[in-house]
Amino acid sequence: MKKMLLTTAAFALLAVSSMALLPNKAAALPAFARQTGAACLSCHFQTFPALKAFGREFMFNSFTDVGDQALVEDDNLSIPAVLNMSMDVVASATHTTGDGQASKTTYNIPDNARLFIAGRIGKHSGAFIMFTGGTDGNSFMNKGPTPVWMFLNSVRLNDDWQVGLGIHKSPWGASNAMEVSNVFGHRGDKLAGQDVSAIKAAGFTKMTTGIGVWARYKDLGYVQVAAVAPAGLTTGVADVGTRWGYLLRAVATLDINDWDTLIGFGYVTGTAGKGSGGGTTASGPLNGPKRMMGNFPLEKTRIPMNLQFVDVQVQGDVGDMSVGIYSDWAHAAGRTSSSGAGNFYGSPGIPPGFGSGFGNPTGPSANFNTTGKTFDAYSFRVEVEPINRFLFGIGYGYRRLKDAKVGVGDIKTQTFQIAATYKLYQNMDINLVFDNEKTTDPTGRLGSGAKFNPMGMLTTPGLKSFTNRTTVLSVEALM
Repeated sequence: MKKMLLTTAAFALLAVSSMALLPNKAAALPAFARQTGAACLSCHFQTFPALKAFGREFMFNSFTDVGDQALVEDDNLSIPAVLNMSMDVVASATHTTGDGQASKTTYNIPDNARLFIAGRIGKHSGAFIMFTGGTDGNSFMNKGPTPVWMFLNSVRLNDDWQVGLGIHKSPWGASNAMEVSNVFGHRGDKLAGQDVSAIKAAGFTKMTTGIGVWARYKDLGYVQVAAVAPAGLTTGVADVGTRWGYLLRAVATLDINDWDTLIGFGYVTGTAGKGSGGGTTASGPLNGPKRMMGNFPLEKTRIPMNLQFVDVQVQGDVGDMSVGIYSDWAHAAGRTSSSGAGNFYGSPGIPPGFGSGFGNPTGPSANFNTTGKTFDAYSFRVEVEPINRFLFGIGYGYRRLKDAKVGVGDIKTQTFQIAATYKLYQNMDINLVFDNEKTTDPTGRLGSGAKFNPMGMLTTPGLKSFTNRTTVLSVEALM
């Protein structure tokens, strides 16, 4: 911990001393900034990746807007003269401590390295492709990268109406065919807001494939309808086959007394997956030795998808101070498919004995959101910029998995967060985040000391009430 504090102090000294030395504009701009000629903060609120109204308009126009950058144009051709690319590099130091576990500090340099290819591919169409990875070994520099991508197409019918189509495979939410909320998804990463987000806690931002259509009326909001399904993580392809879940997303974007306000609603229902759902996978029985954890599907598995959520954001200024207020609520009823799989949404966590969700654990988890259980969560956070280039935020998140069985208690987690960001440049941040997470688990499956047999049955309960504390110091640069 002492090393962590010394490192934090060093970065704070760097931030303060650099205020008089560094320019107020970005020294290097990412792909979209190169295409449009606009500074990062023209589109982003406070700092990347959160959007404000101008950035939302760029999204609705399918990344097609250009500035002074030359275009190559001909019949049915309109592309930038150069391929616009960016790279995102993150380095971090993480200190963890908690009940029943030893304190540990880890350094990841780089922690993440992401390559972006993005922008205009036609008069009405744009694309966003990200090769992502880092400490999980899934980097664009490795032999088997897993791309995250989205394709957007939009057309203005008249002065009032705009319609579009989106196709995506991403970990940013099933609504990513068109999503502009800063409450969850990758835009909720400002000041690590996703750490407390109810929608994130419900699993809405698991890797998902989707195709959706949307319609927007003036600047007042839009409605999206999409077919969605869990996406395979091990193969890099979607495990969809013949069945999809369905998403309805409605978003109002309003200006209320100069406050940029967004109110959204989402509803996901249905069952997605391949095959007839006969209870087996290509690797054996669904609950057998090679089942993948985290409710991610394997072949011939049908996955229930059931989630309702509400998100609200308010962004504006109080005097010279910018303020962002974000809140969300999520509800996921337990479901069990004919394959024996639980709801894709609403599982609160994976017991320590089962690995991270990317390996081959030994059996099923009682914490899946199956029939008879209900997942509920809500969160609230406030993020302010009291002086230029310094951001501060506080947040609270609550989530609960309720079991209807008599004598089985609820799993509950409360997260308190304090975060700070110094904007070294518009495209480079220094971040410090502290999360205090308290969990109550009457089953003893999630706490330190829990032990399981080869079939995944709990043999020795772990701690039933415990608190984990995580402090992360990171530097992120977009080039």
